[in-house]
Amino acid sequence: MSKTADQTMIELVARDINGKIRPRSGGIPGMKADCISNDLLIEGKTTRGSSINLKTEWIRTLEKYAKDERRIPVLTLQFENRSTEGKSTYYALIDFDMFYHVINTLPIATATPLYPQKQVKISSDLLDDLTIIHSGKTYIIIDRDTFLLWLRRYHNEQYNQ
Repeated sequence: MSKTADQTMIELVARDINGKIRPRSGGIPGMKADCISNDLLIEGKTTRGSSINLKTEWIRTLEKYAKDERRIPVLTLQFENRSTEGKSTYYALIDFDMFYHVINTLPIATATPLYPQKQVKISSDLLDDLTIIHSGKTYIIIDRDTFLLWLRRYHNEQYNQ
């Protein structure tokens, strides 16, 4: 894992969500997570490998910070080996109910229990159709394009209320 890859992904996410990168990747007290927008709190994880150990602590911590800031927690994952044609791509892990409420279509997915385990190994080959169950909540891992579609629809729904 290289710091350059992490920074590149977070810069891309910040542009995608019209957000701001937090100084020192959230290392300043009171300013946790890597990136923030009006609605979202983003934490990013990057690996050079073809899999990543998704830790329950990452989700729990992000949920706490997002709740404190009244934002939607999103964990972004980048597998450097899955970059397409030199372009950086990432996946987003979001609450399934939030995703489904906005998209209103049920994606094909396989459930992977994460609780009571402390972590689950996520393979980049499985990311296209994957949900995670953690502490009674279900999360879905979606690709960048689906995440951006969800975000556009979410914003439209918020502004049309």
